[in-house]
Amino acid sequence: MRVFASSAFKWQLLPLLGICGFWSAHARAETTLRAPDTFEYQKPTEKNYLRAVLELEALTTVSVVWYVIDVRHGADVDYHWPVFERKLTGRALGHDDNGFGTNFRGHALGGSAYYLSARGNHLSIAESFGFAVAGATLWEYFGEIGEVVSVNDLIFTPFSGIGLGEPLTQLATFFDRQSPTLLHRVLGTLFGPIESINDALDGQKLRRVSGPDDEWHRFVFAVAPTFTRRDVRAHGSSREDTADVRLEISERLARLRNYDGPSEHTEWFDDGNLSGMSLRAAFRAHGVSDFALETNLVPFGIFRRSARRTPSE
Repeated sequence: MRVFASSAFKWQLLPLLGICGFWSAHARAETTLRAPDTFEYQKPTEKNYLRAVLELEALTTVSVVWYVIDVRHGADVDYHWPVFERKLTGRALGHDDNGFGTNFRGHALGGSAYYLSARGNHLSIAESFGFAVAGATLWEYFGEIGEVVSVNDLIFTPFSGIGLGEPLTQLATFFDRQSPTLLHRVLGTLFGPIESINDALDGQKLRRVSGPDDEWHRFVFAVAPTFTRRDVRAHGSSREDTADVRLEISERLARLRNYDGPSEHTEWFDDGNLSGMSLRAAFRAHGVSDFALETNLVPFGIFRRSARRTPSE
């Protein structure tokens, strides 16, 4: 018997999709539980809305300064009433034609930063997504002031924020719940810097994992050399040889009790308890020849597991 639950957020602007399914065998009496939250601290803590707003404003301010210095080179950035009037009345609303690096890398990083500024202050997924929407809106109206209010950026920025930000949050808190080794502390800070800084300021520590049945994880790291030979028959016959080094790094997390063990229970969850990320790349002599980043997230759902060991086990 296998329980399956997955979803995918892909950078090709596919919609955020959550699919949570279950298959049950050998039905027995069940207990309905609520899955553990992402932020379970050793001491009681509260959501910090004020600090989340201040951090969002700080990120927006840094972005505006970068825009003035790097993009406009200190020139007039058009902070004039006629510009705002066109935006507020909808006359400056449309689709921008910025390059791929700006629209699908820069805005993805910006959306993730907006989302993490809220999530790192223990706000819920829905509240953090609202912060990402607010951050994207502020940027379109007051950051890129000389450009149109981009409809595609208003959509992509917050959705990339939750699509990348929540798996990063889950990965960071996973390491923070492990034994307090230097490696775990470094990885927790690397994947969740805002949360780590805030927790250090508050003197808070996440509850440690009490046993292997509390949550499930799978990490994959693979490196392999590949060699390809292709016969080219157009304009004569020749061969093309290419050599690649392929890399894959992936992880899947399930903050659900007995996710892969014997159990008879049902859990409902609403805190991104199923997530994952994968990075695949290929390298040739001239540099990167292929690159793919994919994130997976199930923000809420119901998990049911009915499994028991066979006598042979």
